[in-house]
Amino acid sequence: MFRLALLAILAALIAPSACAGQGDLEAVVKRLVGEPTYTTGFDVHELWRSGDAATITALKILDPATVRNEKVVSRMIFLIETAFGNVDMIQAPQDRNPGVSLLFLEVAASQEYSPEVKRDIALLRDSLIQVRRRVAESRVR
Repeated sequence: MFRLALLAILAALIAPSACAGQGDLEAVVKRLVGEPTYTTGFDVHELWRSGDAATITALKILDPATVRNEKVVSRMIFLIETAFGNVDMIQAPQDRNPGVSLLFLEVAASQEYSPEVKRDIALLRDSLIQVRRRVAESRVR
């Protein structure tokens, strides 16, 4: 519980300042981590542009106790997968680095969830580690 509260505080502190489109991202994230009934092309496009900002936004919105719910974690996995589905489309360079998303997944991995959710967490974490490496390599070039 303490880890999740610390994670939410960290997300609030490092969150980018409000900019054009931030309200759209917040609306998409609220709907998708709430009770999503469908996903629109706009949702996907908004997430593709956001990267780590989507995770930060979700952690700012959600209560730490809510984040422990397996359904919410599954929705966060979908949100993060989609947000990093096309790294080249992420607008803000700092949001291409999945640091907060990886931190969230590390905390989630330490919780008790079904084997399917644990597998999804591990697969996404591995994928984001590769994204982080590619982003770091592109900065060196």
